[in-house]
Amino acid sequence: MSEGKIAFVFSGQGAQCPGMGKALCETSKAAAAVFALADRIRPGTSQQCFHGTKEELNLTINTQPCLFS
Repeated sequence: MSEGKIAFVFSGQGAQCPGMGKALCETSKAAAAVFALADRIRPGTSQQCFHGTKEELNLTINTQPCLFS
């Protein structure tokens, strides 16, 4: 198998929903590490993603860190 290039694709704002990323974080060590890093940079990011209300997640200040994580 040849090595390929890596691409990152980010969904746009509007794709957020309460609980997003929680199941992945619970089953993937890599995802858990990303959320841990996000929490070190912006404390509470994972809780916002996993337990935030739709209204809270719709605020850009909350949406962007959650989508990036």
